[in-house]
Amino acid sequence: MIRLLLLLIAVGAIVLGVTRLHHTDACSGASSAAFRIALGGDPADVAAVAHTIAVQCRGASSLAIAVSALRKAGRDRAAVALARAAVRREPENFATWVSLWLAEAPLNPAAANAARARAHELNPRYAATAG
Repeated sequence: MIRLLLLLIAVGAIVLGVTRLHHTDACSGASSAAFRIALGGDPADVAAVAHTIAVQCRGASSLAIAVSALRKAGRDRAAVALARAAVRREPENFATWVSLWLAEAPLNPAAANAARARAHELNPRYAATAG
């Protein structure tokens, strides 16, 4: 009976590990693709890349990279939506607020200013956010 219980625990751990590895691989691949797009790569699949990052990645840093890719591809509204999701995920993360600031700038200057101010509160030494 104990052996069976140990076997079930081991199988469960393996399944969990494989599932987590899949998410990590998917996140890593999509983040790399978003980074390439943000640096001027082909934005053809930017929506799929952003969706994969939103679903597969745990932290907000990858979302911030995807926001840059969406902005580069001219998908400003999608960039704002993803930046807001990043801020909801990690409201104390300076990078998420910078991401929101830059995403909001062409669409909503007042919201961009508020995001810039929050980024400055979180990291007052970053000169770009000062006033």
